[in-house]
Amino acid sequence: MRDLFWTNIGTIKCIAWKGDNIVFGDQDGQVSVWDLKLKTQRTIHTRRGWIKRIRFAPGRGNTKFGVLYLDGMDIFELREGKLEMLSSLKSPKEIAKIIDIDWAGSDRPVIATNDGCVIVFDILLKLSHCKIEDLELPDNLFSPHILPSKGALLMKYFLHHQPWSDKYTFKIEAGGLREEDAKLVEDINRQFGLIDRDLADYLPVCKFGVAERCLLVARLFGDESDVLFWTVAMNYLCKEKISPIKEDNQASSGDRFVPQTPAYKETNDLVVLDNPEEQEKKFQEKQLYGCHPLESYFDTICDNLSYKKYQLDRVALHDSKRATYDHTKKCAENYVMLGQTDRAVQLFLETEPDNNIYYTDCLRACLVASIRFSGASQSTIKLVATNLIANGKLTEGVQLLCLINKGLDACRYLQTYSEWDLAVWLAKSTLSYSEFAEVMKRWVDHLCSPHVNQKSKAVLVQLSLGQFSKVLEMLYGMRQFNRAACFAEACTQFGLLDKSDDTVSLVEAVYLEYARLLSNLGYREAAEHYCTKAGEKGEQFLKEVKILFT
Repeated sequence: MRDLFWTNIGTIKCIAWKGDNIVFGDQDGQVSVWDLKLKTQRTIHTRRGWIKRIRFAPGRGNTKFGVLYLDGMDIFELREGKLEMLSSLKSPKEIAKIIDIDWAGSDRPVIATNDGCVIVFDILLKLSHCKIEDLELPDNLFSPHILPSKGALLMKYFLHHQPWSDKYTFKIEAGGLREEDAKLVEDINRQFGLIDRDLADYLPVCKFGVAERCLLVARLFGDESDVLFWTVAMNYLCKEKISPIKEDNQASSGDRFVPQTPAYKETNDLVVLDNPEEQEKKFQEKQLYGCHPLESYFDTICDNLSYKKYQLDRVALHDSKRATYDHTKKCAENYVMLGQTDRAVQLFLETEPDNNIYYTDCLRACLVASIRFSGASQSTIKLVATNLIANGKLTEGVQLLCLINKGLDACRYLQTYSEWDLAVWLAKSTLSYSEFAEVMKRWVDHLCSPHVNQKSKAVLVQLSLGQFSKVLEMLYGMRQFNRAACFAEACTQFGLLDKSDDTVSLVEAVYLEYARLLSNLGYREAAEHYCTKAGEKGEQFLKEVKILFT
């Protein structure tokens, strides 16, 4: 029987057992029934692909069973030694995608769908016993997605920011849109009334202004892309407000042996005096804009200090779970690149004498332990590293460069050989801001290239670099005018948008396109406001708006 089974069915994915019958389902869509009493096997090919689950109906002598596929389900019954299909259901063609099946009774299959419904059917899978009109909800629910797309966009943009109004409100006036949109305005205002009261009370007075409000609205609408962008944006806007990255960069670019004077201190010869007013201002800003670092799942978007801590914790975790030589070797190499040479030496010396790599690891331990930053040794090691990389030993060459504090060169080699993730990992974990920024800017160019086309991720990287003007430029190029306009407003509120001619022109272009978008949606008042902020072209378009709405 065992030989017969393995020659007639593929890889088993699910099993169900009732009485004398065992039913198997495989990855090719075959259903095989074993009768343990008669010692017979019956197999049919459903041609439906991967079988996810099989469930027998309850009841003595009831041989009906349901089979769940990736694209629906079937109901079978065993009759006189034969398999007979009773009914079939396609998903998501005829119903929302089915994620599980079971039985509510001997002839009542029940399914769970990915839209949160549990539906009881008859045996023919035709009649449903969970009609939506029979459901009674305790309260009306906020759901902007039941609005037309135009209404949902208007509602979202209205909640983001209302600079054209003296007071933040939750009501669109009927006169603000075209007459034919009166019914739509009524529906939008009804949805406004269903917003949670606590949230409605907080939105007008958000602590971090437009950025925080956009984040809350994104969560309210379930917009994952907006949630990701505004979470990162608000974090780095606050960080930049407290301690500008560019100032840190300028400080690190000077003579490394001359101590830098903080911007809020005065110097008189060799005496450094605190400026009380500046110090108090810095303290207040830190109290106001202080925020927690991004969670570890943001990975390369986290700030460098947090990222390095996460990576050291991760390597330490791997270190504590070591079980094989390869695992130990990987941990040691990571410690070398992260600058944790003492622990790396310990791991290299743990190699067993009977290991073929024992002698090599001993030499590596000696090299790591005795490395010095003299000119002669650096030149020699760099030459060896270059030769190793040229001959296909990229990892070994990078480790040598890290040993002599040539992390930037190591990152350049990694990027040249398309090891972008490793280059970013090394840069964020070991390099100073100026060197790290060079690596990240090359990564941004790579992400924006046509064959990669991950511009949304590139925007987040630019945010982590504090390059807010570049972020605005990229959003404009991606035609995300609403997000770009709100980001420009947020940067203005934080006082972080530079006043150069190029930036001013860019902001005006963003506001002009946003005005066009609002005009197309029929929101005259908002469109006119952004026209007034879009320079000369905005004034011209303002005339067109007035003509369009007359």
